[in-house]
Amino acid sequence: WDGRGRLVNGCRGPLLLYAGNEGPIESFWAGNGFMIEQLAPAWGALLVFPEQRFYGKSLPFGNASLTDSKNLAYLTTSQVLEDYVELLAHLKATLP
Repeated sequence: WDGRGRLVNGCRGPLLLYAGNEGPIESFWAGNGFMIEQLAPAWGALLVFPEQRFYGKSLPFGNASLTDSKNLAYLTTSQVLEDYVELLAHLKATLP
């Protein structure tokens, strides 16, 4: 995030968010050359690859994440989108 995409409001540049898939994020990184090799460098952007909850290493209830059915209430598209909103708000508030 080198600042080449600096915006008039002082932001260092755009944040690009890859919204992920249902699996470990490492499985999708290599298949996203366009974002990694083209878009982010061209725009001086920060590329964020959050891993969706309940997939890969993101188990909010540890080993009980997928074995206790009451925990699966948090495995929804709405919850994932709320996670992204929180993550982007945090990044915007804490990054220079």
